Amino acid sequence: MNLPNKISCIRIALLPVFIFFYLATFIPCNFLIAGIVFAVAAATDFIDGKIARKYKLVTNMGKFLDPIADKLVVVAALILVTVDGTIPNPFGIIISIIIIGRELIISAFRQVAATKGFVMAADMWGKYKTTFQTIALPLLMVQAQVVASGWMCGTPLVVFQIVNYVLIGIATVLTIISGCNYIIKNFAVLKDASKQEPAEGSNEIDPLVKDVTRTALSTGKISTSRVQTLYGVSYNRPSNIVNQMIEKGYVAKTEGKLLDIVVTKEQFEKDFNEKL
Repeated sequence: MNLPNKISCIRIALLPVFIFFYLATFIPCNFLIAGIVFAVAAATDFIDGKIARKYKLVTNMGKFLDPIADKLVVVAALILVTVDGTIPNPFGIIISIIIIGRELIISAFRQVAATKGFVMAADMWGKYKTTFQTIALPLLMVQAQVVASGWMCGTPLVVFQIVNYVLIGIATVLTIISGCNYIIKNFAVLKDASKQEPAEGSNEIDPLVKDVTRTALSTGKISTSRVQTLYGVSYNRPSNIVNQMIEKGYVAKTEGKLLDIVVTKEQFEKDFNEKL
């Protein structure tokens, strides 16, 4: 297990720690401690990602652990500040449903995309959403401590609460925007590939060429066996599809079974009149 994966494991290990402190009201400043632990866990998300990209330590385990750790920490914190009324209900419940629902939907999209060889990369909206969540949630925990300990009252307390509610509100709006953006940009993963094979001896381009090329653009590689596995076609059709891609200059032959994708995103959009 490499360093970024170990950091992701640490983030998961911090989850029960901050939950314990948040619920352990018999401990002085328990909410504040929980907020600090959450902030540390959130910081590890930035650290492990940066290390993985900088030193090329991206692994399949990391792709699994990192999003799981992020979702567990955020969802747990959100539930805690909603259940104890730090976010007044019904707003807390509505916000929780939106944020948790978005994560479930996008996770399902990613699972479907993975089976088809698509890579759903994070976009700026998702990063903005994560940033505001990371700021708002620990501040809400601090707010719970301020209220419980009576550190602030009157106008200063009201202003502090309003700021925190605005931050979590912005995070919720960004959650909706980023979720819709993901779905719109990657809706093609839900489409079933055409099974209609051109007639034997026909010069017609196989309709699966477009889908296979789109997949190859995401993965960088393609092969006849991969076409057969992903699209459930057999006999000579996978070979015909790959040969048509070679003829059109979409892929290049290599010494092994995998073919390198050489078509550009711009060429794909021009040839198939479809935005990626």
